[in-house]
Amino acid sequence: MRLIVVAFIAIFLAGCASGSTIVTGQTRPAIDPKQVKVLLETPSDHEVIGIVDARSLGGFTDQEKQNYALEELKSQAAAIGANAIVLMTTGTEVTSGGTFVSQPYGGGMFIPSQSRQKTLSATAIYVKP
Repeated sequence: MRLIVVAFIAIFLAGCASGSTIVTGQTRPAIDPKQVKVLLETPSDHEVIGIVDARSLGGFTDQEKQNYALEELKSQAAAIGANAIVLMTTGTEVTSGGTFVSQPYGGGMFIPSQSRQKTLSATAIYVKP
């Protein structure tokens, strides 16, 4: 049981989100992720720079996980110079696994577990002023 608690804490503290970027257009100089706006619809005067996605295991609630994933999306977009993202998809991935705890004199027990991570993807764009 102690092993499970230690593993959970390590996962929680070791980076809350990860992501990736596919560049499909002209990149721009990187900007501060706080400057990246989140949009639900594509504005008329923009350039598509790429596609970004993120996933997060961090956080105790689904909302916290989604918030971490959204911040990762903004970081990915900012790195390629996008000043906005247009959300495309959101979801939850559930993976099953477990840990086998062996006993000193043979045998042991399997402790099943599930992890839920929030996933987001967006189009990274540059909105012209």
